[in-house]
Amino acid sequence: MKDNWERTQPVYLMKKEEIEHMIHSFFPDSKLKSFQLLGGGLSNVNYKLKVKSHKQPFLLRISNEENCKFEHALHKRLHKQIPVPEIYFSKCQGNQSYSIMEWKEGVHLKEIMYGKKVLSIKQAGYYVGYHLAKMRKITFPEPGLFNESLEVINPLSITPNTFQKFMEEFLIDGHAGSWLGNELTHTLLDFSNKHKHLLKNIENETPALVHSDYNGLNILVSERHGDCEVTSIIDWEFSFAGPIYFDIGNMLRYENFPHFSEFENTFIDGLQNNGITLPHNWKKIAKLVDLIALGGLLNHKHVGEPRVSDIKQLMIQTIKSWHHF
Repeated sequence: MKDNWERTQPVYLMKKEEIEHMIHSFFPDSKLKSFQLLGGGLSNVNYKLKVKSHKQPFLLRISNEENCKFEHALHKRLHKQIPVPEIYFSKCQGNQSYSIMEWKEGVHLKEIMYGKKVLSIKQAGYYVGYHLAKMRKITFPEPGLFNESLEVINPLSITPNTFQKFMEEFLIDGHAGSWLGNELTHTLLDFSNKHKHLLKNIENETPALVHSDYNGLNILVSERHGDCEVTSIIDWEFSFAGPIYFDIGNMLRYENFPHFSEFENTFIDGLQNNGITLPHNWKKIAKLVDLIALGGLLNHKHVGEPRVSDIKQLMIQTIKSWHHF
């Protein structure tokens, strides 16, 4: 699951004095006790902070100005409805923009998914589906990309034609085709053109919140009292208004763990038991729209070999396993 992928931005290691300066506006009378760089993110930088006179840790998230403003607005809207960290303070100015957030305990969902505790895997799958169903209750007048105030400013519907245009943009006009090679590129273009008709009705669904990176790396879970619960959903910078299939496709993208079928079944139960109605061919639709996401992840002039290899295998697997979905 994105193992050894390169970062899109290099990590800038902060000095203690720099972090103390950042947090002074929120903690004017407190001193920094300790700070720890956290792994996992490919674009932003996160630190766990311990501050004197405060029992609970805090999260310091450093990003660019646009992401800072966007996530501040989004967390403010969501934190009472969905398990996201509350943001206490933000300074969104330039490439050293930052937010001080609530610290959420838990491990990455990936650790549970790839583990051996079948009951925990099933419970986690159900709760991940449950919270995705709750996200679908946050609706918008039209599908598309948000501005910093969570208003749709770039309307965009997913139809058979727009899907094919995305694929051609990434594979022919963009950089993805050069990373995939001619044979796989042409196979993908033929495949997408053949099956694009499956997307003809999804634009009729009510546009709702899409996380767009809803997977085992961006969900924290905690095993307490015999139950495996979601404690936090993080990294919302790519979210938009659209159909649910983007998040389903992302969550079920990697099938290379022993109890995938148990996870998938309870994930879908969590959706369907909480108001989400899916068509019989939901998985084919989700795999198709996930090709858009995968193509976008390769549509860069410079990408690392682990990313290229990973995405190649995912695309090939979608084509080979199509009749089993």
